[in-house]
Amino acid sequence: MPLAAHFLDEDGNSETLAHAFDGRPAVLLFVDYGCKNMCGAMLALTSRALAMSALDPGRDYRMIAIGLDPNQGAAAARDLKESLIDPGAPLFAATQFLTGPESSIAAVAASVHYRYSRDAEHSQFAHAAAVLVVTDEGRVTRIIPATAVTGETLRRALIEAQRGILSPILDAVGLLCYGYGPSHGLYNKVILATLRAGGAIALLLLAVGILVLVRRTAA
Repeated sequence: MPLAAHFLDEDGNSETLAHAFDGRPAVLLFVDYGCKNMCGAMLALTSRALAMSALDPGRDYRMIAIGLDPNQGAAAARDLKESLIDPGAPLFAATQFLTGPESSIAAVAASVHYRYSRDAEHSQFAHAAAVLVVTDEGRVTRIIPATAVTGETLRRALIEAQRGILSPILDAVGLLCYGYGPSHGLYNKVILATLRAGGAIALLLLAVGILVLVRRTAA
């Protein structure tokens, strides 16, 4: 990641991405602070999982959110952060919700091949629901689908990031599969087709199994 990219924190202070990492590995998410569907749930799940990881926020890791909409300012980031994380919790101080110009957002996203697009009709962003685990040097070591985040998963991933251990390429493939349609709150057409095909196969196997049992019983 381009660690020299400039952003604003929730208080409107200018800082680089390197400063946000503060020499620690980080859990990083791309979010839409105005999202009405997945982003709030994704951040809440990640925050809860980090609290259950038995790692020390601020010492062992940082949590960073990067807003995808350059028109959303620090106030929007601060409001969402305060609504999701207890200001008195250690995680709050170890977390930064960043906003910035399109150039900085696009540069960071492009560096990790993260794609997103604006849905003008619904004033939201279409983007993958994923959690990135990153070393203090800005190298992505693991990509975790948001719905698969657990305390143990993040614990192992952050320890690996501290040691610079890279994850299998299958993590990157998994990211491509987690498409989410903000306009209707459902998975995209590719994922729906896959789920439907899997369901049809499961029903077929079940029917075959029942038929075999019926024949055995009749015999």
